[in-house]
Amino acid sequence: GDNAMTSLDEVEALARGGSADAYLAWDAQLKRDVVIKRVRATALDAAGLEKVHDEAAIMASLKHSNIVQVYDVTESE
Repeated sequence: GDNAMTSLDEVEALARGGSADAYLAWDAQLKRDVVIKRVRATALDAAGLEKVHDEAAIMASLKHSNIVQVYDVTESE
């Protein structure tokens, strides 16, 4: 939910793709590095937003040492 973002401090930009940017951040509450994937709203229509949520749900269901864990999905302006 939106409350999860309050404990994150962006540290640096990692990558920029066609529709999203990735940032290294510090989670002050859990005291660990995390990566934030921020999808640019201009790159999405309603169907695209649904795909992002579907992708996050699929990724969150996978458990493997070579796949990053998804902990949260939020929408913001």
